[in-house]
Amino acid sequence: MSISTLENNSKSPTHIATDWNFFLNEVLTERVQITPYYDKEDWKIGEIYSMRVSHIYDPSHFWVVTKHLEMDLLHRYLNDFYSKHNNHYKLPEENLKLNLYCVVYTEGAYYRGILVKIPYMMKKKTWVFVYLLDFGFMSKVLPDNIYFMTKDMYSVKHFAIRACLAGQLLEGAELTVLQASGDADQLIVATALQLSVTEKSVVVSATDTDIFAMLIQRYSSENDVYMLMPGVQDGLGHKLDATQFGWREGFGRLLPVISDDPPAPDSLLKLFRCGCTTGYNQNCWCRRASMPCKSYCARCEGNCTNNEPVVLDDAETDADEDIDDPTM
Repeated sequence: MSISTLENNSKSPTHIATDWNFFLNEVLTERVQITPYYDKEDWKIGEIYSMRVSHIYDPSHFWVVTKHLEMDLLHRYLNDFYSKHNNHYKLPEENLKLNLYCVVYTEGAYYRGILVKIPYMMKKKTWVFVYLLDFGFMSKVLPDNIYFMTKDMYSVKHFAIRACLAGQLLEGAELTVLQASGDADQLIVATALQLSVTEKSVVVSATDTDIFAMLIQRYSSENDVYMLMPGVQDGLGHKLDATQFGWREGFGRLLPVISDDPPAPDSLLKLFRCGCTTGYNQNCWCRRASMPCKSYCARCEGNCTNNEPVVLDDAETDADEDIDDPTM
């Protein structure tokens, strides 16, 4: 007998009415929140704790699971239960809404999740983006593969915990990594655990506290999902100062730093061709960029009149002289 036949022939669970009423009265009205599965009193300095890295976004945004045995048990139950009763627990599309807790089928398994973007058209299909609570990453699923959870599932805390490498600051965290000399890692762990009684953030030591420490913040998963939304990233360019990549401050504005270094490796520059010939050509891209042809052109190799210096008019010359020597 096929799996689909078993699913269609299975009887609905006796608690399905309780589950559906709880969904309508509590979940849809957003009265329920699944909190992180983390007990800060469990962590002690000097002890070793095993954990599983479930998803890596970047060094300052990744997720770990400390209760991985319990998580494995939960997902074995999820896959067993919903493979038998998925037809009875399928969620109608009219009940789909943002920040809704649900169970989804993706990549061959069932997971708990929260809806973060609906709908999304791609190749004539409507996709729903779901943040997987127990793994900390985003997935897209079809509306037909979304199910409401049993009432008991809401009491199981989500397993994925947001973390970052020591020295990286969690956005919005109230506790920063301390700068210290000597055994800095141990000091970071000790200080943060001491403050964990009153602060929202704690430090967790991994397999070797001399090498690795993580700053973990407890807060609602909605903050994670918006950071992970496709196309929304905190670019490095927003954090860099212009003086760090080729500019200097002068006379109340930014000025380019002149360098004798070539614009790119010779092997790369030889790939470029401009429109010049061995004679003068005003449309030469090298000349328009105020660069000698030998730096760019693979056609004339610099043997053309375009290598003559570009003569600036009087206004431009005066402006440059003012910049170089403001006292003149």
